[in-house]
Amino acid sequence: MTVNLRRLRRKAERELGPQSVVQRIPRPSDVPDLLEILMKVEGSGWKARNGSALRDRSDLRDFFSRYAKRAAARGSLRVTTLSFGSTVAAVELSVEAHRRMWQLKIGYNGALRAYYPGLHLTGASLRAANTRAAPTGWGSTTGCCARCRSITSMDRS
Repeated sequence: MTVNLRRLRRKAERELGPQSVVQRIPRPSDVPDLLEILMKVEGSGWKARNGSALRDRSDLRDFFSRYAKRAAARGSLRVTTLSFGSTVAAVELSVEAHRRMWQLKIGYNGALRAYYPGLHLTGASLRAANTRAAPTGWGSTTGCCARCRSITSMDRS
């Protein structure tokens, strides 16, 4: 299946508003609120239906909460949101370590799945990691696929 992300982005922007990507470097005290946003977005789609969303897995929720607070204390935690207009479309939890950005968890708004918000956010994260001075790349704790390898060649605007 071929996905034309540029076309889908233009359609989403026409229907919902301009795309924006915001990356936060949170303090430990910010983590609970940011994880709530992630859980709300991630819990709106297939992960909730399969029971694999953070909100449904207390063991994973506790792990990510502790890990994120520690990473925030070290200054390595990143929480990135992609929105169309005022609607949060996708959220990514990542850490910057060893000159790389490591994606730990990503979720997208299930109501916006037709626009592929997770791919838009992953593309934005890849481009940001490849243009920053410090990190020399991007990694995923869940592996990589052909889409991830080719996404850096997509529209950079």
